[in-house]
Amino acid sequence: QGAGPAADREICAIRSFQLTNRRVAGRLRPQYKAIDSVLRTTAEDGTKPSLSHRCVDMDAQVPELMGVSKAVLENVIFCHQEDSSWPLQDSSTVKKRFDDIFGATRYTKALQNIKELQKEWLKTTRDRKADADLSQAHLDQASKLVNQKQEREKQAEEITAELNDLGSQIGQAEDMTKSAEADLGRYDSCGVRVAELRSLLERVGRDRDEITRSMQEKGQDIYREPLQELQDQLRQFQEKAMVEIEHKIRISKSNLSSGEADYHTAVDCARRLREDMGETLAAAEMLSSRKADLTARLAKANTQSVSALRERLDALSAQHSRAEREHRQREATSEEALASAERSLREATLEAS
Repeated sequence: QGAGPAADREICAIRSFQLTNRRVAGRLRPQYKAIDSVLRTTAEDGTKPSLSHRCVDMDAQVPELMGVSKAVLENVIFCHQEDSSWPLQDSSTVKKRFDDIFGATRYTKALQNIKELQKEWLKTTRDRKADADLSQAHLDQASKLVNQKQEREKQAEEITAELNDLGSQIGQAEDMTKSAEADLGRYDSCGVRVAELRSLLERVGRDRDEITRSMQEKGQDIYREPLQELQDQLRQFQEKAMVEIEHKIRISKSNLSSGEADYHTAVDCARRLREDMGETLAAAEMLSSRKADLTARLAKANTQSVSALRERLDALSAQHSRAEREHRQREATSEEALASAERSLREATLEAS
């Protein structure tokens, strides 16, 4: 019966050997031969299965079923009488046997494996930390790009609103320009009216001179009345004609003065309107230039900056996902290696005990 995995179970080990003496060159020489090895155990259900040496190694299976190491069996339990004094041998041999008995060699090897795995784990941890820092940097950069994208979109909305405002201002400026052109045309028509009044005044003066000359000619050629009568008639006619002419002249002068005042007023208004129209046109040109600049900036922000930010954000997200997958794979591999090392350590501890 053993104390290991087969505790409280009956174990029967049978090994058959054959020793034959053969005559070789006139001498008898013994020849050793292992015939068969059978290992029979009692199962939990009461059956007794058997294993031959063809299926299992007897030297390895018996110590395992007994729950002790091979070194303990050879050096302690089944130690031959000739080798029973091995504790009195040299120190190196004694140390080797004690190491085999207590499993110190395997324990030391397990510790070395654990140290190597620990170093590898620390290296893997540093690599993962570096990957995590890189992923965090990529994530921060992606967040920064998202904020920049939102800011650019906000700027684009502000520029669009400003463009709409500028469009309304340009429309108002165009309406003012049309109104100024209409006023300028009206004042130009006033200037034409003043020129007509001046022409009328000149024509009235010519008519007066012509009438005076005609009366003088008619007085010399037609009338034969006495000179005093003719002079009285002429004086009366001249007085009447002069009154009418002076009246027409006063009316013409009054109309001329009023027309000149209207003309000067119209000229001043036209000059002011031209100045206002020039300022309005300059403002309209400036607004058009500002609108074109803002439109170009908006197009550039929409076509280049936003698209570039989106592409950069997608690339960083894909790289971050790939780094996370590699991180999880390396972590699973390291955990498997650490679990294997722990199993080896437990096995070495069990063998040492």
